[in-house]
Amino acid sequence: MNASPDERRRELDRLQAQVASRTSIVHLAHGAVSTLFALMVLACAGLFEWGKNVRDVTAYAPPVAVAGLALLLYAASRYVLAYRAHLREVVIFAELQSLRRELKLEDPSALLPQ
Repeated sequence: MNASPDERRRELDRLQAQVASRTSIVHLAHGAVSTLFALMVLACAGLFEWGKNVRDVTAYAPPVAVAGLALLLYAASRYVLAYRAHLREVVIFAELQSLRRELKLEDPSALLPQ
């Protein structure tokens, strides 16, 4: 590594900014909320189908079920995005740790007075 300490420090700042964004957490949260909402919508579709003898709501069951399945598909896609983002973040974090070791930021003896 023939880069100057200033270049290495700028690289460290760039990697820290990338790790700080944590896009995998955002994707995971969207997937979790979408999954819960999809289960609620699918349960509503099930209730429409189950209560068809009591009230005339049978016509609403298929479109609501399709909407619930579409939400499940969206949630699955967000989980896949979260997994891919997590894999990228692991690589970036490993680079960040090696750069911190290279710049001797992890050395506790460097914090002691001379």
